[in-house]
Amino acid sequence: MAATKSRNDTPNTPDVSESKIARMKVDELRRELKSRGVKGTEGLKKPELVDKLVKAEVRAAKGGKKNPTSRNDTPNTPEVSETAVSRMKASDLRTRLARRGVKGTADMKKPELVERYVKAELKSAKTSKKSTSAKNPTSRNDTPNTPEVSESKIARMKVADLRTQLARRGVKGTADLKKPELVKKLTQSLTGKSR
Repeated sequence: MAATKSRNDTPNTPDVSESKIARMKVDELRRELKSRGVKGTEGLKKPELVDKLVKAEVRAAKGGKKNPTSRNDTPNTPEVSETAVSRMKASDLRTRLARRGVKGTADMKKPELVERYVKAELKSAKTSKKSTSAKNPTSRNDTPNTPEVSESKIARMKVADLRTQLARRGVKGTADLKKPELVKKLTQSLTGKSR
């Protein structure tokens, strides 16, 4: 970039700093572009990434945002916020991914961890939407004969708590099960006991 106009090639948008963008690392540039909905950045070199991000910033500063969902690339699942995930520490992301059964995160950099976690959140959100829609005509209770068993309450439990509850009920082999399977097993265990 030419360093004219006091290091800002966009005098009409003083809040866009090309020099600040140019100092960013390649991974940071790709992550920022991805959060703005810009795709196909994998094969680009740093100058091209800088140019794309400057253009995206200028568009946003002028009010021509391409992303109407406040930096959320998943408008169908608003409960998954990419910005909130990208603000998390790498260690927190690794811990949360491990809880979800995702392996091989030790050598991943933060952008990869963010991407993995967002995918896991999306998958979880879509799974929970499917399980609560159409299948569930009884106000989130698939067991109307046992109203003391609340599936929605069980579904909100943490995986560790689900495993603990199942172990207390003598259910074995839960170590490799994912949360939906644990929820189903605990529900079956509770409804079986209450009948």
